[in-house]
Amino acid sequence: MLERGKMDRDLVEFVVIDQLVPKEHLLRKIDAAVDFTRLYEMVEPLYCEDMAVDPALLEGVSITFRQILLPIQAVLFLILLIAVSVWDISKRTIPDGLQVGIAALSLLQFQPQHLLGILTAFPYLAAALCCRNGKGIGGGDVKLAGALGSVLGLSGGLFASVIGLAGFVIYGMGLQMYQRYRKNEKQAPLPVGPFLAAGAAVIYFMNIGGMNL
Repeated sequence: MLERGKMDRDLVEFVVIDQLVPKEHLLRKIDAAVDFTRLYEMVEPLYCEDMAVDPALLEGVSITFRQILLPIQAVLFLILLIAVSVWDISKRTIPDGLQVGIAALSLLQFQPQHLLGILTAFPYLAAALCCRNGKGIGGGDVKLAGALGSVLGLSGGLFASVIGLAGFVIYGMGLQMYQRYRKNEKQAPLPVGPFLAAGAAVIYFMNIGGMNL
């Protein structure tokens, strides 16, 4: 005859959490590769001392979330740069919607210091005010520089401008020499947007590759 088992409600059981994780689990590999003591030092000023949640866990979630959004931002950024280039070449203007879209992409990888990148528009603004002949830098280029700076940051925006304007000057000089050779005195205005877009693409993907500028 079966006997009714006795319920041991006062039974105490010890569990070692480390034994619950398999030896080949991804978390063990991450723990072996990452020095979390440095991470605690980095996030210490950002969190209060009596938090119920581990700051390293929150920062890990934040890093993972950024890694998920980074490819999305990269694809959209490249598409908008191509659209800006095509539009500027064909119509000699850059729609505000494209510039707003580029600036909005900065929210996917938001960093407060990148707001200073808007200052990269001021050199273009000065050049546009000094050269009002309709053949140089226009208002669309000024706004584009500011939008790109919001994504790349101040230093990245400046480096992108240097690369873009260098390409613009080299192309302009080559085109001028070609027109003189063909004895063509007509000079069409050169779009600056495609060169700024190319410089921004170079700096953006250099930053993704680890060469932070």
